[in-house]
Amino acid sequence: MSILALDISTACIGYSVFASDKSLLDYGFIDIKNTKDIWCKLDVAMAVLNRLKSAHDITEVVIEDALNECQETMTKLNEGQ
Repeated sequence: MSILALDISTACIGYSVFASDKSLLDYGFIDIKNTKDIWCKLDVAMAVLNRLKSAHDITEVVIEDALNECQETMTKLNEGQ
């Protein structure tokens, strides 16, 4: 049983895989910056994610919530804070 942590952007997807005891098993990134079509980006990402799934018994996935932080910042800027 392991946890897959993802940091997703339009140019790169960072990943880390942790064991249930929180030790780091694997990490890296998926470079999708030169892939222009969204469906091709998904194909590239899915190939790596499927490899990770096969290599590790992934039971949970955690995704960084960066968009929420951006929305809060934009709201503050729009409100003049």
